Amino acid sequence: MQDRQHYFMIAFTCFLVFLALSPQASASPVPSVDVPPSSGHLQPEGQRVLKRMARMTPLWRTMGTKPYGAYCLHNYECSTGICRGGHCMFSQPIKS
Repeated sequence: MQDRQHYFMIAFTCFLVFLALSPQASASPVPSVDVPPSSGHLQPEGQRVLKRMARMTPLWRTMGTKPYGAYCLHNYECSTGICRGGHCMFSQPIKS
């Protein structure tokens, strides 16, 4: 009985450590195959340039969005999800 509980605690601890370290493995830069010559990056022959991709958690995606009426360039910037005429808009007029 005691051995079984001990085994469970070791397995649970290993699982928690795995969960804590797994995002670290996915946070490494993504290798870029093509780098245009005008990009300013020097690329020795036979080597690939690593390019870091932008990642945000759902919390920061929500916190980073702009409210209705704010200036925007792209739909993903707005909390409403719609950018028209340079401002965040609702899909339908608000009826109050």
